[in-house]
Amino acid sequence: MNELWSKQGWIFDLDSTLVKTQKEFHAPAEAAVLAQYGIAVRPEEISRRFAGVHTREVFRQLAPRHDPQELLEEKWRRMQIMAIARSIEPIDYAQKLLRKLHRRGIPMGIASASPLAWIELCMSTIQMDRYISCYASVDEVAKGKPSPDVFLLAAERLECEPRDCIAVEDGEAGVESALAAGMRVYWLTNSAQTIKGARKIRWLKQLLF
Repeated sequence: MNELWSKQGWIFDLDSTLVKTQKEFHAPAEAAVLAQYGIAVRPEEISRRFAGVHTREVFRQLAPRHDPQELLEEKWRRMQIMAIARSIEPIDYAQKLLRKLHRRGIPMGIASASPLAWIELCMSTIQMDRYISCYASVDEVAKGKPSPDVFLLAAERLECEPRDCIAVEDGEAGVESALAAGMRVYWLTNSAQTIKGARKIRWLKQLLF
């Protein structure tokens, strides 16, 4: 895996890649918002089907008769309250990996389906924001994951060619997004499924050597 350190930049997804927030924050908040409108969807189902997908698209599919922007705003209100009640925790070995990359002088960015305010909150909470050179949110691009836009934006902000970047993702949509951007992709997953072109890892510690 020596080729990892020859790459010019690393770009990470956020939720469930660096922080434990998809199942702990996103999915419960989305399920609660949907329940207000009589739509019963379990948080586990939301995580399984929509990890890495912009929340607006989640609501478009699950609540097509309702304004997705209104539902989205309600979700973020709920998540802000949730973040006060419980701590945001890093994924195992995330902090160690970011510190090691930083010591080697490798620039790092975030490419996330979450808004910038949530990215900033999460990274500052786990005290890893000082190691990240740039953030890119799907709110800033024309198309969310699985389109490559957000990863291309992150690479541009890192001033790296996409082909010279490593991407680390946990969601299928995000993996497809990074592959479409032309990056070397590591898929953090326990799934038996494969995605052509993506290298599977079960833990971030597999990227430490």
